[in-house]
Amino acid sequence: MGNRWTYALNGAKDKQLEVAIVKEEGGYFLDSRGARLAHDAFGLRDGDTRYLLRGPLAVGTRWQSIVSVSSTERYEITATGVPCAVPAGTFEDCVQVTGRTRAEGERVLAAHYTFAPRVGLVRIETVLEEGQRKLPQLKLELASFSVQGAAAAR
Repeated sequence: MGNRWTYALNGAKDKQLEVAIVKEEGGYFLDSRGARLAHDAFGLRDGDTRYLLRGPLAVGTRWQSIVSVSSTERYEITATGVPCAVPAGTFEDCVQVTGRTRAEGERVLAAHYTFAPRVGLVRIETVLEEGQRKLPQLKLELASFSVQGAAAAR
């Protein structure tokens, strides 16, 4: 408990999202926004079935999560060992994951996640893809954090 992250929304310094771990219960960490996260031998889970990050941490690792009878999310690790610069600083050795969910018709919502070692999620970018068109939807970047065991809390 006590870990917290603050994210800048769409690059605006005055629009922020704060997330803090508030308790541990039944093997899950519960955050201030109502999410449940767990880490197991396979990776990082959001709830009971969806993996946000899954091993092995190598480019090309793929997995899927069935969200409902009509929706399946497909994930792939697209980069490892890369730096990521966000307002909270530059993080080395990051892992990038892309998740894709089919929306209406041929539209696809693509979510690009970047995770930093010992810090967690440092960037999320979502894009609605319609054929060749890519329409940015959301961008969250880590603005500050306080994580137990992190090399340098900001």
